[in-house]
Amino acid sequence: MRTNLTFMTLFACAIAVMLFATPHAEALGVRANVDRDKVGLDDRVNLTVSIEGQGNESVQVDLGNTEGFRVYSAGSSQSVSIVNGRMTSSLQYNYILTPRNKGSFRIGPVTVKQKGKEAATSRIAIEVVEGKAPPAGSQRSGTSGAKASEVFIRTKVDKHEAYVGEQITLTFQLFSRIRFWSDPEYDPPSTIGFWKEDLPPQNSYYTDIKGDRYRVTEIKTALFPTSAGALGIGPAKLTYEPDAFRSGDPFDIFNRARGARNRSGKQTMHSDSLTVQVMPLPQEGRPPSFTGTVGKFQFEASVDKKEVKANEPVTLKVKIWGDGNVATATIPDLALSESFKVYDSGSNTSTTKQNYRLRGQKEYTRVIVPRFGGEYELPAISFSYFDPEKKEYVTHASSAFPLVVEGPRNNPELAQNEVERMEEDLRFLKEPTAIDWRRSDDGVPAWMLVTANAAPLLLLGSVFFARVRRERSGRDPVRARARKADASARRALAGAQRIRESADDREFAGTLSQALFHYLRDKMNLPVSGMTKRILLAELESRSLAPETIASLATWIDHCDRARFAGEKLSQDDRRRLLDEAEELIVTIGRSLHRKGTS
Repeated sequence: MRTNLTFMTLFACAIAVMLFATPHAEALGVRANVDRDKVGLDDRVNLTVSIEGQGNESVQVDLGNTEGFRVYSAGSSQSVSIVNGRMTSSLQYNYILTPRNKGSFRIGPVTVKQKGKEAATSRIAIEVVEGKAPPAGSQRSGTSGAKASEVFIRTKVDKHEAYVGEQITLTFQLFSRIRFWSDPEYDPPSTIGFWKEDLPPQNSYYTDIKGDRYRVTEIKTALFPTSAGALGIGPAKLTYEPDAFRSGDPFDIFNRARGARNRSGKQTMHSDSLTVQVMPLPQEGRPPSFTGTVGKFQFEASVDKKEVKANEPVTLKVKIWGDGNVATATIPDLALSESFKVYDSGSNTSTTKQNYRLRGQKEYTRVIVPRFGGEYELPAISFSYFDPEKKEYVTHASSAFPLVVEGPRNNPELAQNEVERMEEDLRFLKEPTAIDWRRSDDGVPAWMLVTANAAPLLLLGSVFFARVRRERSGRDPVRARARKADASARRALAGAQRIRESADDREFAGTLSQALFHYLRDKMNLPVSGMTKRILLAELESRSLAPETIASLATWIDHCDRARFAGEKLSQDDRRRLLDEAEELIVTIGRSLHRKGTS
């Protein structure tokens, strides 16, 4: 207890000496320095004014000429020392300067006044340039000294070379050693030419840089390049507002207790742009079942039944899982005879992002309906992908699936005989050899009698030809599929027109792309699944379509893909133009295929 009283007594005496000690005359001194002498229009300059003088009397500070800059106060601090009864004080005022326009400027001189005394600094030269200036490596001031940046940002990638479809991890880093008034606003960089996936969660930690302690916040994004060549990643943008107390005086406990805070204005900074060299997938060794999947995957296929009755469904399931963008994984179409009907039941995709790597699983379901009895063998299913680590293609294949179907066997001759019997049954229907157009005795015109007798014949004929047409469509599904493609395309384009103004960019581009892909797939009798831009263009080229038409289609697909997968914005004019180009491509390609007899 005695020890505590002694300590409190000494502390009170020290406070009294500090407050009432008589300051001795001492020269007034001032220094001004900035943390950089070259900045960009979106950067900022930290100006520090240090004053050494007498006691804690009020000091008047005049920054002088600040033309070309907006000036914000960032708080102040004070230190006091007492040596042999003499009290000296040091004040530090902090300011933030944001450029108004580019050019060369000279700020100051900074002038301070206290108790009739005055001191001034020399002028400080600052150059403002377009864009973002290089990192500050020196500091201009009336004296020597250096001050590290309080806030800066970086973007980096884990690899500067990658294959098409290979994951590139983009990391945005915020380094800070100040408090913010509110959460900073982060605008991610533009990534045109990439399929983008966010990789949560944000990561935060502390690090030391040249003796200064920084808090680091990281945001990661997975990028998958969609085309080969040099692809650019734009600068990231950060907007923030520093938070500072109006006073850093250790004795200003009442002001600090009230939480008096100072807003110094929003600041904006940009990171550097990046370039990634994307290599095309090799042509050598590319298997026929490869559809563009890149990564490292496993594969399995199974059917739920080995014995069924005719017209009973068999479910085929194909599962693909592993590391990479599994959403792009597809399987080749089933090559089955006309004895089977195949229905696409869609696919289910699930992904995880553990340790900032995109992984996932995709499951396809196909319903197969055998039409006739017999012993069949469903063909093996193959899946191929490119492994960027091994730099080679890998193929997985299932075994064939035996299937026993109970029911009547397929007899093509029987179906033909049924049509012939229908024709035979209708042979007795003949037109009369002579028609008497005179009015009958009962006053009924002759033409009315002819019409009444001919109507049943016309009805029976219509039924007959409709049935024959259905039979021919069943025997020639390729022609029937091509004939329906035009009507389906008109309905799909009408649907895209309805959502042109209301849907987001990704939905609109997806609807439009799907409409054109489905039209070309049906028109040329291509597989339901596994359809890619490369396969489609190769098919059109093999059918000798005009090179300019193929080039226009490739450009149109790229535009839609950038809106679907790379976040490219579409204006209303862009949407209208894409819709018009889709209609023109459908007409042009349809006519070309018809002239060449390939549809």
